[in-house]
Amino acid sequence: MAAVGQHRTSAFAAQLAKAVAAHRAGDLATAEKRYRTLLKQRPGTARVHANLGAALRAQGRLAEAASECRDAIALDPSLADAHHNLGNVLATVGDHGAAVDAFERAAALVPEDAETSAALTEAAVRAAEAHLSCGRNDAAVDLCRRVLARLPHAASVHATLGTALRAAAQPAAAVQSYRASLSFAPGNAIVYSNLGLALGDIGDLAGAVEADRRAIIPGCCRRLPLRSS
Repeated sequence: MAAVGQHRTSAFAAQLAKAVAAHRAGDLATAEKRYRTLLKQRPGTARVHANLGAALRAQGRLAEAASECRDAIALDPSLADAHHNLGNVLATVGDHGAAVDAFERAAALVPEDAETSAALTEAAVRAAEAHLSCGRNDAAVDLCRRVLARLPHAASVHATLGTALRAAAQPAAAVQSYRASLSFAPGNAIVYSNLGLALGDIGDLAGAVEADRRAIIPGCCRRLPLRSS
């Protein structure tokens, strides 16, 4: 009996390898067909659900992709790529808050993965900006701080936190966030411009002038307002 079990496992692995090869070659239709055949054989295989979700996403079939990713996660919550692909689907359809949650779960599993960190950073900025556009300033602040606890070097999230803090009438804290952003991404004209506005809010006119001076770049001397969307 053990020998039969091993043979079946070997055959299943070989079929999965063929499906993955088609997927990597860009033959998504063939990959999808093979993944679905494998799931008929073993419906509870998390890896196949995850791979099928990725193939469906690549074809633009987002609702189906999200369903397969969720099935994979339910079967095996440790599959970082399933969380990541779910986050990509959610970001594509504009549900940036849910995308942040998905990317955070992926980042918890693979904290050193640069692609996941970049995706989480982008989703966090988008989600915070959505909060700000609806006047949910405190929610934007909380989200940025939560993500920064995991990604303390994310310059764009620091900058977005600065904008959220300024919108929440906390200009001194906004100044600190803008400076933190600049410490990780020096020379960002938009952040310098917003820093100048925050410094003006707290009465540091000399600092505001200096920040404005640093914001001026060739062909652009426009002073940018507070971003609210």
